[in-house]
Amino acid sequence: MLTSVGPEDSPTFLHGRPEQVSFDLVFNKQPFEKDHKDDDNTEHLKSGIRLKAQAVSLTDAVRSDVQIGPVAIHVSRKEYRDDEYHVEAVFDISEFQKSATEKLLSAQLVVKEDLID
Repeated sequence: MLTSVGPEDSPTFLHGRPEQVSFDLVFNKQPFEKDHKDDDNTEHLKSGIRLKAQAVSLTDAVRSDVQIGPVAIHVSRKEYRDDEYHVEAVFDISEFQKSATEKLLSAQLVVKEDLID
């Protein structure tokens, strides 16, 4: 079960043109992608974590929603806590920040809890 997410102020407004956005998710047990419970590879968690971002076209001001998958997943836990697993999801948004025709306005973390157990 997902217990908290940082930063808590989601959606994150993207000031200063960052090239990466990361979120720290806290689970009360070790998370697995539902079809890969016996696999220790955390790469499978990528399918259940997305970044929903709003892009705006600089030529005609049309806004659109895009979903971006994480480029890296890092799972960690403190040895003295059996009920707290941290997952850091890192998203690369550099292609939007370098684009001359569209920019990202905001980014919101989406966790597909039906895919993660």
